[in-house]
Amino acid sequence: WTAFTVSFLISFADALDFYTMCYSMHKIADYYNTSKANMSQAITYSILQRTLGGLFSASFGSSFGQKYMVMLDMVMLGSLQVAATFCKNVNLFLIIRALFGLGMSSLFSLAILHLIKNSPQAKRTFIGATFQCSTPLAAILAAGLNIIFHEQDDSWRKMFWVSASVSYFCVIVRFIIPEYKTLQAQEVVSQPETESRQDWRARMRTARDNTIKKPWYQIKTMLQMHWRIFTYSAILMCLSTWYSHAINDTYVTFLIFGKHNRNRTANVILMIIKSTSVPGIVMSGALGQLFGIRRVVIPLGIIAMGLIPAALLPYSRWGLALGGAFLNFFTEAFLALFPAYIGRNAPSQFSIILPAMAYQLGACISSPSSQLVNVFGQNLYFHRKGQRIPAYQYVILTTALITI
Repeated sequence: WTAFTVSFLISFADALDFYTMCYSMHKIADYYNTSKANMSQAITYSILQRTLGGLFSASFGSSFGQKYMVMLDMVMLGSLQVAATFCKNVNLFLIIRALFGLGMSSLFSLAILHLIKNSPQAKRTFIGATFQCSTPLAAILAAGLNIIFHEQDDSWRKMFWVSASVSYFCVIVRFIIPEYKTLQAQEVVSQPETESRQDWRARMRTARDNTIKKPWYQIKTMLQMHWRIFTYSAILMCLSTWYSHAINDTYVTFLIFGKHNRNRTANVILMIIKSTSVPGIVMSGALGQLFGIRRVVIPLGIIAMGLIPAALLPYSRWGLALGGAFLNFFTEAFLALFPAYIGRNAPSQFSIILPAMAYQLGACISSPSSQLVNVFGQNLYFHRKGQRIPAYQYVILTTALITI
């Protein structure tokens, strides 16, 4: 339970940092006097750095332990969140958000690695799916912060400060909870009580060389032996993350500018929708554990496709909330099983690095999804009752149907 708690908190803080940016994007765009499409580059740059961040965490985490790597990442993310609030221009803000992506991907990789290594083999599907409840809960908190701090253009700064404080809190929690047993055992073997200075220097040189060479060697070997499985896994993760970012990252913008809701109303609708994620994810994890992932994923995906128009086309508040709640229940359940499915398909000798690299590569390829939705949604229009409305709903609808 300690491994689950640590991984859950890490993922929660990581997602909260990200969603505070997504849900306040229109405010930040107004603050810097730029377009929403231009500001969505911050999301693109963050996601684009995921592969580099994953390699960085794999290199240093495997040699020096995930505990201190997580603490370093959390401090970096919190500091970057605070630094972003003091940027004087949009270009500096985008640079800081790009650096944010390095730590963001490292945290997710380290969190899932910590959880997998401490979970029983027979329960990994359920635990891996339940672990992802942290993301919708972080989205609910980010939407709540968006309501609390009202509609002022600079209220996004307060949201960033709150998310940074959560990151620093996770550093304290991770420091208190010890490293998992497998790494402790390795450290006991590799660090005898009596060790000369010369032996210590030789061991540190070996650790430094392994930090650089070992992960790259594993990746090269994995691609040579199992490139088909890796390609298949990367495509699955690309499509799933493309769908997720295309909808989740732009949903508040869609509700405000595509449906003409106020900031408070849009975030209340979002909180109602996201509240169905947790039961959906838990249900899919339990069903996937009992009946197999493929038998559960396919019907969930078919149901989700049928519910997409019901979630995007209504104009009433309750129509959007109810349609979105049902869609979110099935799509979150659908998407939560993919990491466990990829992990189960991975060969045993690459059970960690193949899913991690497939996820990071898929996320990297899908990085422009949010920006494309904003570009097309902002520049395409349709007319309804004499009003010229940005075509966010049709852009998101098309993207969702294609990716699912």
